[in-house]
Formats: sequence, structure tokens, C-alpha cells
Amino acid sequence: MKQSILKWFDQLPFRTEWREEVAQAAESFDLNGEQTPMWHLLHALFRCDALERRYTERKIPREILMDTLADIVVWAENQYLVHGDIGLCEAPWLEGHLQMKLFCLGRLQFKMERAIASNEKYGLTEGDAVIEVHIPQGAPLDMEDVHASYRSAKPFFETFFPEYRYQHLVCGSWLLDHHLKGFLKPTSNILKFASEYEVIHWIPSNDAMRRLFEFNPNKGPENTFQKNVRTFVENGGQLLEGYGILTWEGMQA
Repeated sequence: MKQSILKWFDQLPFRTEWREEVAQAAESFDLNGEQTPMWHLLHALFRCDALERRYTERKIPREILMDTLADIVVWAENQYLVHGDIGLCEAPWLEGHLQMKLFCLGRLQFKMERAIASNEKYGLTEGDAVIEVHIPQGAPLDMEDVHASYRSAKPFFETFFPEYRYQHLVCGSWLLDHHLKGFLKPTSNILKFASEYEVIHWIPSNDAMRRLFEFNPNKGPENTFQKNVRTFVENGGQLLEGYGILTWEGMQA
């Protein structure tokens, strides 16, 4: 198991200074061991061999595999940033990656999932097969990159998962919170991204606070956006997560 764990640690863009501690932990890694943050990291890396074989069977390009698995590094960095130790937070989120349900296609991630809400206008029923759009942290939300990702999704799933029948791309995210219009300039890429979805469902969510503050690597002065969000919450405001259907027509061009 240690060999497989270190193989993937070395192939993914982890901090090199973490390797010795990871190698020591891998010596005694037990699939039935205590599920600490380090255990979750080792477990995810151990499972990458099996995932690689499934990608090969489907003939999915290795580049997509490596781009998708790079999210393990993102969440290991978040663990280190917030808690100061080497390991993995949000391990359940990575199940989609490791079960070959979620794929990184350029700037965005796309996951085979079931709809959580119904909408008569779009003929969507709760439980229908959909493709969920996710926005991984790290890179700017450039709309040209976003649109390139959208355009890549249809041929990807038609080629590698022709049996998966879906009608809509959907997104559940704090980026679709209508309150953000009061916190950002009209030229904001966040607002541009949100404008291409019709939101059909809302739920209360603190995800914006986590993303803007807890997982924020820039610990300097707050920017105007952060200040506006914090003031809104401190004054009793409730942030939301919107669940929307993609209405951008560029995929048909």
C-alpha cells in the first residue's frame, strides 16, 4: 500500500516537504484504522490505482485523470491552512472523483448526479439524471474558460458515458446567491457566471463565509466584497445557496 500511496503523492503537485511525514504514515496505514485527516489522505491516494484502471478501461485521457485528482491536493492544502497538519478535509466530497462520477474538464468540474429539485418550465423532476457543475477553487473565474468547459462537457459524456442520459446542466453554489448582486460590481465574473443560470431552488448556506474566510489563503486586509458579505451576516442577513439550470446557449453554437 505504501508504494501505491507514494506513487500518487509523487505524481500530484503536493508540497515536497510533506513527503517524509506521508511516507512514515504510509508505513502503518491500515484500511480499518482510525479515520484521521492523514488516514483520509492516504486512503484517497491508495484508491487512485483502481481509479486509473477504470479510466483506462473507458479510454478517458490521462490528462483528465490527473486534472481531476489534483483536487486531492487542493483539499489537503485547505486542511493544512485551517488546521496546520497534513491530511485531508472534506473527504466525502472526493468520493465523486474516486468513484468516477466527477471529472475536471478545464476550469470546471462536472458530476453525474440526480436533481434535487423539480421545475415544470424545464421539464425537470427531482431525481432526474443531471450533470452538476462545480467550480473548484484556485483559478480566476474567467468566462472564456468557463464557456470552454461547458462546450467540452457534452462531447465528453457522449464519448465516454453514452449510457448516461441527462437533459440539463445544473449548479448548486453560493455563487448563485442573489444577495451577491448587492456586494459586487456589475462587471464581476461571479455575477456573469450566475446570470447564465435560472435559479429554481434556494437553501440557507454558510458556504460563502467558509470560502471567503476559512479557506482564504490571503490573510491580509479584507477586500470590499469580503467586507460587504461580513457586514451583511453580522447584521443578521442569511446567505443562500442557489440551485440553477444552465441557460447559456453557446453550447449549441
